[in-house]
Amino acid sequence: MIRTPFLLATVVLSLRAVEPVVRDASLEFELRPLSYEYTYVAPRINHHEEDDFDTALAIVVGGRYGFGSPGVPHGLVLGAHFVAGESEAKDILTYSTYGGRATVAYAYALTDSITVMAESLVEYGWGGIDFEQTPAYSAFSVDGSYITMGAQARGSYAFSDHWAVSLGVGYLHSSAALEDDTVDLTLDQDGLMVGLGLVWRISARPSVLW
Repeated sequence: MIRTPFLLATVVLSLRAVEPVVRDASLEFELRPLSYEYTYVAPRINHHEEDDFDTALAIVVGGRYGFGSPGVPHGLVLGAHFVAGESEAKDILTYSTYGGRATVAYAYALTDSITVMAESLVEYGWGGIDFEQTPAYSAFSVDGSYITMGAQARGSYAFSDHWAVSLGVGYLHSSAALEDDTVDLTLDQDGLMVGLGLVWRISARPSVLW
């Protein structure tokens, strides 16, 4: 008779251990797509070209919150983030972006320490390009709005109760419409994204079963 409550408690604890506990704040460094194409329209000029950035980086600061059920190893995760990015090409072009990102993911806890998730994202914000003078073009600066959509597979490893590292790999598509008084410029980025992050687990406590 004494063993029954003990066995029941053991089962309850084991069920609680597999729940994906996602109540996180994170700082992530993101490698963004290098390939881009643009259309430059100015008086007597209409030029379209494909090229590559030399570097395309972003810092992502935000948080994620999971809506799992007690004892269930998978669940919905929502996130909100601030993103600051900068891409450079040939020391003549700098493309800066600042925006907000919303994420929707489905997570699965492989173990107490390892969680994987499939995540979609949408990002919207302000972007600006500074272009140095070249033999073909005069110097100019344009700004406007951009929108980014993408998807990634993410994994995190908790090395303590409150700290974890994360890795994400996915695909991004970003479109920007930028202008000034005389120049209209559209810019599209497509390709691979890779993110490496440090995660602070605000709470590592699973949901209560009762």
